[in-house]
Amino acid sequence: MTDIRRNNAPPEPGGLFAPVVAAAKPAVFAVNDPPRATARQATRWATQDAAYATRPGSMVARVVDAIRESPATCDELEVLLAAPHQTISPAVNAAMRRGLIVADGARPTRSGRSARVWRIADC
Repeated sequence: MTDIRRNNAPPEPGGLFAPVVAAAKPAVFAVNDPPRATARQATRWATQDAAYATRPGSMVARVVDAIRESPATCDELEVLLAAPHQTISPAVNAAMRRGLIVADGARPTRSGRSARVWRIADC
């Protein structure tokens, strides 16, 4: 079988042996119709926020009160509140998502790794 293209020249654009490339269509979303993953994520966050509501005595309230006394890392909050990381970290994240606290620099933890320092958000 002979090669129609001579000297192995590249195929001519639009020719018989030119590769077919489909034009990619951009994703279009209506303003009120976000992608499903975003909607699921928002629902999950809303559920978590309800679970960690800022009620007196809740872990979020205890974390915010501790940070109000002095800016602290998650590691320092674990020691101060005598609670495990698995309890403090979600409470810090819930307070951060609600805008109660903000990250303000970093400092080393007990293990020497760098960690965010949380402080009360300016109102």
